Amino acid sequence: MIRALLFVALAAPVAAIAAPVPAEEKVDKAAAPAAEKKVCRKIGETGSRMAKRFCLTPTQWQQVDANNSQSASTILNRNADQVQH
Repeated sequence: MIRALLFVALAAPVAAIAAPVPAEEKVDKAAAPAAEKKVCRKIGETGSRMAKRFCLTPTQWQQVDANNSQSASTILNRNADQVQH
């Protein structure tokens, strides 16, 4: 008897989750634009043997790479100016 009650108590939420989705909701999800797939890179940190994994979209990686290039150029130009004087 307890097993039967336990089964019914556990099966009810599963049945609610497994209920079919109305057609209106299916259309809304299909109409939504697909999210960009994330690309992961392992980046080493100073003082650690383990590289950390960072996952961003390709657009975000382009921004990170552009910022890194700009920072490197700024540092190199700053050092070049100090050497010339």
